[in-house]
This record gives sequence, C-alpha cells and structure tokens, in this order.
Amino acid sequence: SLLYNRVKDLEKLLLTFRDMENGCREHILFLYRYWQICITESLEDGLNRTLELNNKLKHPLELEEVVNATASAEKYYLSGKIFRCTNAYVIDALHISQEEMKELSVFISSDERVSRKQERNKKAYSEMLKKLGKLSKEAQIKQRRKAVCKMILNGKTQQEICQKLNIS
Repeated sequence: SLLYNRVKDLEKLLLTFRDMENGCREHILFLYRYWQICITESLEDGLNRTLELNNKLKHPLELEEVVNATASAEKYYLSGKIFRCTNAYVIDALHISQEEMKELSVFISSDERVSRKQERNKKAYSEMLKKLGKLSKEAQIKQRRKAVCKMILNGKTQQEICQKLNIS
C-alpha cells in the first residue's frame, strides 16, 4: 500500500501542482513508472500507466521524451536492485513545498506529520468530550464568564459571585 499511496501522491503532485515545464515532470514520471512496474510486475503496464498519466497533463511531454526519460526505471527493475528512496529524498529531489504537502498523504515532512497528528488528537479529544457530555475548557470558561456578567448586571457582589460559582 505504500507504493500505491506514493503513486497516488505523484499523480496528485503532477496533475495539481507541477503541470508546467519546470515542474520536475521527468523525474516524477520516472518514479511513477518505476513504482507502477513494482506494483504491477509488468514493464508494459508500467509504461502504459505512465503514458496515461502524461496524457492527462495540460502540458504533456512528447511520447518519445516520456519513454526516454523514464527508461531507466525498467533498467532498475530488471537489474534486481531495489531502487530505495526515502520520502525525505523524494521531497528534496522534487522540491515539494509545505503547501503541496498539505494535499499529499505520503510525501510529507516531519512538521506536517506532527501538525496532522495534533489535529487528529484535537478532534478525538473533542469527540470524547461530546460523548461524555462535557464541555472543553474554553467552553467552560466562556460559560462561566457569561454567568459572571449576568450576576454583575443583577447587582451581585464579588463575594456573592465567587461563592455562587465556587471560584476564587
């Protein structure tokens, strides 16, 4: 599934952000073709899917250029050597920006990974509070401030307010 998700990220990166002359299209197509060959275990399918992706571009490369620029993907696969590259390598080689990472699932920096985890944790905490029928700290403070304002408008003293709301 890692290869599949990498391929999906490359598709999104190419179609959404890099459909231009200086967008590392050749390098993206090389990686795409190599990983497609690894997924399908077919040189022909890898090439066909790469050509299909190229044809989806607004500014596609010439057929011969795609074949030549990605031919080494077949060589790597046939050599039996595994072309290992980390996500960090891909991010660096393709100059993937923070904005682009927000749309991707695999090729993300550690900062983006931490940010996503924090967001998931926040959402899970909110859902847990909702299930328990509790309010978040912010909501509790807001509710208490409203109560204090009402009591002030009703002429209560500071001591009465503190005593009634059990606060200092």
